[in-house]
Amino acid sequence: MLSLPNDWDYSLAGLVANSKESKTSIRNTLTELKENHYLFVTKLYSNQTESKKIEYVYNIYEEPHLEPDIQKQDTENQYLDFQYIENDTQLNTNKQSI
Repeated sequence: MLSLPNDWDYSLAGLVANSKESKTSIRNTLTELKENHYLFVTKLYSNQTESKKIEYVYNIYEEPHLEPDIQKQDTENQYLDFQYIENDTQLNTNKQSI
């Protein structure tokens, strides 16, 4: 992957076509590269791309890298509604004969 040009359009199908390995083998290799911080894949949604299709950006490194800055939703101090829940008494459906 590092020997391919920078403008190469990475995809699983493209990597399979460019290799002698199977699709499963390449998928497992990509997963291993992600787990060991050599590969980061960013998903771009249709509103973020010129083609208006979902695209993936592959960032590949020769040495392990820390995860790039990813904007995550701030979860601190989020307002949550307090909803009171009543504990109703349970109805006895077993009728006892006296």
